[in-house]
Amino acid sequence: GGEAEEAPKPKPIPKPQGPPAAKKLKSNKTNNKKARAPSKSEEAKNKALARAATCVSEYRKVCLKMNKEGNKHAAKFYLTHTKNVKAIHAKIKSGAMAPAAALAALPPLPPPPAPSPPLRKKPSQRRVTRPKTTTPAKPKPRARNPASAARNPKSTPTGGGGTAPGTGTPTLSSGTPSWAGVRGDAKSKDNPTLSAKQNIEYAMLIERTSRQAQIMQIEAKNALAQKDRETARQLVRLRQQSLKDTNMLQTAQERGYGPASHELNTFQVKKLWSHPEIKAEEIVFTLKSIHGGKNDAKQGATVNVKYELTLPKPGKTGTQKGSKTGIKLLQGVTQIDHKQIFSFKRSSRSMPRRFERAKLTFSISEAARMALFFSDKEFAKGDLRLAELRERCEIHKRVPLSKNGRGEAIVEAEVRVEIREPLEGQDLRGFGIEYVSLNDDFEPPASAAGAPAPAATEPTPAKTP
Repeated sequence: GGEAEEAPKPKPIPKPQGPPAAKKLKSNKTNNKKARAPSKSEEAKNKALARAATCVSEYRKVCLKMNKEGNKHAAKFYLTHTKNVKAIHAKIKSGAMAPAAALAALPPLPPPPAPSPPLRKKPSQRRVTRPKTTTPAKPKPRARNPASAARNPKSTPTGGGGTAPGTGTPTLSSGTPSWAGVRGDAKSKDNPTLSAKQNIEYAMLIERTSRQAQIMQIEAKNALAQKDRETARQLVRLRQQSLKDTNMLQTAQERGYGPASHELNTFQVKKLWSHPEIKAEEIVFTLKSIHGGKNDAKQGATVNVKYELTLPKPGKTGTQKGSKTGIKLLQGVTQIDHKQIFSFKRSSRSMPRRFERAKLTFSISEAARMALFFSDKEFAKGDLRLAELRERCEIHKRVPLSKNGRGEAIVEAEVRVEIREPLEGQDLRGFGIEYVSLNDDFEPPASAAGAPAPAATEPTPAKTP
């Protein structure tokens, strides 16, 4: 009995195989994504964000500059608007503010000038309590009457800039009035319901109208001093209108109205010119600069300028001479600013007639290298007639200088001749005062959501004092 052999196991039947499956390729998500163009809303949002970022950068630069210069009032002004623009930028980024509304609320570029700070009394003007003394106080000087100021030549506005003695009136310089010391005393209060741009526009308009009211008052006093009553009346009316416009702007800003449009007009007045800092019998001559001409071949050379006045000194005969040596001619314009004072006898009856023929002669000569052996070589000459000083107190011209005083000009000399007052009459010159007049088109305040906007009404101006 041997062991029974195990029966062989049956082999598994293989399953029928179909066609080979295609290999799956690894998908690249970045390559499969199609480039999508930004929508219009995204473009508007990006534009508003870029504009807000530019405003923040510009206003921050100006704020730091004002703080470095020590102007704390202007630095605070620009810092406030920088914070407002940052808040608008955050609202645009989060979607809380529409791009169109954000662009309308952003302040202008470049940043406008900051409004002037309120005037404060100097420590010398404040009231100080002092112990009583037995010494009587000196009486204060009485205010001068405009009529007496007009009779006194020292009280007339001058052409040298600064302030006229005795009147506190801004003076004329080179034909243009100087109002550097005049500032508006009215203030504007920012309204949170208005945009930063509208509040800035209100501040600028209120400052402008308040300042022009003070200018009109000063010029009205000057017109009365010159006995020009009609001009004084017109200036007083313009001053009253400027005060009304200032009060109207303050009321409209407080109630939330949009700023009204305005027009820029000009009022022509006449100003009496004189130079009280110059003595009565002095002629002040100033050689300001030399301008090179077309045929100027003397650039880089050292020259000497000589001038001669054909009027004698009081009590003497002959002419008066002056010079400026060691001038190096530059390409284009050579600044010199050399001053020479001559004298004449104003009380002489024949002096106005002599000024008709008087002239100031100029000559430019090239300095010799060996002055001990050679003399200077003259290459340009010219003259200036002084007949205008009979009715004006100054002459400011460019005198052409040519060879022997004839022919085409080689160079031009810019000169200025001044005397205290004209020899005959008064030097009255006209100039324009620019002023702003408002239009009656204030925008009504923004209404609540869903409610119709109220009809536009004119803000009631406050009473003028």
